[in-house]
Amino acid sequence: MKQMTKRIACVVASVFLMAGLAPRAEAADYTSSGNGNWHDTATWGGTLSFPNGNTDNVTISAGHTVTVAQVSTTYTVSNLTVYGTLTHLANTGTVEQYKINLAVQGDLFVDGSISAVGKGFAVSASYYGPNGAGSGHGGQGYDLGVTYGSITNPVNIGSGGNVSGHGMREGGGAILLTVAGATRVDGSIDASAASYSGSHFSGAGGSVNLTTRTISGSGAIRADAAPVVSNGGGGGRVAVILTAPDADFTGFSGSMRALGSTFTSHSPGAPGTVY
Repeated sequence: MKQMTKRIACVVASVFLMAGLAPRAEAADYTSSGNGNWHDTATWGGTLSFPNGNTDNVTISAGHTVTVAQVSTTYTVSNLTVYGTLTHLANTGTVEQYKINLAVQGDLFVDGSISAVGKGFAVSASYYGPNGAGSGHGGQGYDLGVTYGSITNPVNIGSGGNVSGHGMREGGGAILLTVAGATRVDGSIDASAASYSGSHFSGAGGSVNLTTRTISGSGAIRADAAPVVSNGGGGGRVAVILTAPDADFTGFSGSMRALGSTFTSHSPGAPGTVY
């Protein structure tokens, strides 16, 4: 029987290796060792696996950027601490592919940034309304930029700037977080559109969707459009849902916002939604 068990274990290990996968290690503490993709083991110091388990504690160190680079993937961890930056790949076309989607079984602490700034739809891609309109999402872009998505459960990325040749940039991406325990934000959770040096046709803000037992901290949660002079984009969508029976927002002294394009001398974009 022992011989058979050993043979089975060897066969399973061989299957993993032939498939290009490392055998799943036991639950552990994962700390970033440099910049890299979430699913690359080198990002976590060359461990046998990347973090994706109910008892995996994850820390993104200051100065490191960890990127979610898998399409339509939800990662599950125990506790997540962000001193550096957690982001996702940019969406390059008209299809929503890349988002941050995390299920945290314990607590979330953000001292650095969870950022999807400028990771939404590409320039002149999707939901921008008629030619010359500011891009929309949670708020209407100037001159009928289209709104879309959910107020209470936002999941969409923001539209890119509308007219080529004006230095426009991309819309904001999407940050979807489900936290069973407590969330503290002293840094930022940001799905704003990309800032740029042009003067017209801003990208729209993306989505921040946070469900958590409680929230505290003094940081910022936002999904703003980029500031422009005219033909502004609409703000994105922010939703923060507290699940503890007696929870409220008194412990959070920071800001939650989804601004339309600011600094406009005329034709601003409309604010998005904050729920």
